[in-house]
Parts: sequence; C-alpha cells; structure tokens
Amino acid sequence: MMLAEVNSRNQRLMEVAASILNHVPDKKLKTVALNKALFYVDLVSLRDFGDTISHNTYIALEHGPVIAKYPNRLVNGLVKAGIAIQSSEGNSKPIVLKQMPDRLDYIDVSIETVIEKVALWAARRTAQEMSDIAHQNIGWIVAYQEGLGRQQPAQPINLYLAMQQIVDPDPWLEMAYTASNQVMAAADCDAGIAW
Repeated sequence: MMLAEVNSRNQRLMEVAASILNHVPDKKLKTVALNKALFYVDLVSLRDFGDTISHNTYIALEHGPVIAKYPNRLVNGLVKAGIAIQSSEGNSKPIVLKQMPDRLDYIDVSIETVIEKVALWAARRTAQEMSDIAHQNIGWIVAYQEGLGRQQPAQPINLYLAMQQIVDPDPWLEMAYTASNQVMAAADCDAGIAW
C-alpha cells in the first residue's frame, strides 16, 4: 500500500472519529461504542453513497467489529494528533474530544448528517447494547466464525455483507412461494424468452 493511501485512510479515520465525538453529549464515547459507531457510519455511507467514508478495514473480535489495529490506529492516532484524550472512569477509558481537526477534507454536509445520526444513536446505548446489535450483523458473524470462532486470527469483515443489516427488507425474500401466488405462478409458467 502506498504511503499516500495510508495517510489518506488515517486522516479519514481521524476526521470521522472526531466528528462522531463532536456529536455526542460530553464529547466522549467508550472505545467499544466509538468502534461500533465508526462501523455503522461506514455501512450507511456504503449504502447511501456507494463507498465507506473511512476506507478502513474492520475485523471481527469477540465484542463485535472494530477498526483493524484500533488501539494504535484509532485511540493512539487521536491522542497523537491532539484531537482527543483517553480518560479514565473506573474500569472504563472513554475517548474524549479535545478539539476538531483543523480541516475536514473528507466530510461534507451529507456525510456529516449521517455521522450525527449514528453518533446520537450510539450515545443512547451502552457498550453492551452496541455489541449485542453488532453480534446480529451477518458480516461480523461470518468473519467471526471464520476467524476467532475457529481459533484462527481475527478476520476482516466483508462490508457489503455487513451492510445487509441496515438495508430495507426485501418483501420478495419474505414471501412464501406457493403455486397460488399469481406473480410467482406467472413467472414460472413459461421458459422465458432468449435474449
């Protein structure tokens, strides 16, 4: 991977994480909640705009999806950039926004709206609730089963598969197939026409 691409991914991650923290009460989130908020911002971005905003890889750990190498890339990255600090509150070490980055090169109004909605959604949930929701994600389930579930290294999550958790249900997939279903019967009564 080229250095420019790595720098771009790191900057994107810092911008999105800072924006999430900027939209939550007290400007702080636990590390688990921040990782899940990042994951869902990227899934919504992929669904609505055709690409993730962070361009980062998520891996399937026991407590759900996290940014690959998150202690260094996310937590230490925010601290080294002077964007956030990691405070201590009993057993918890939330990440607290100190200041927004000087400029936001990768976040526009449309993605800022997504970030705000996901950040507020995450702020209303405990870290356990966030993990429980993430454990229902088929992308995480598959990656976990192929990795840590088999005592193998943690596996990357396929975000196209993971995105299925946030798309509208398809009524065709929910419909029972019966011969009396006129639409299905009409579709199956003919061999079709060759292209």
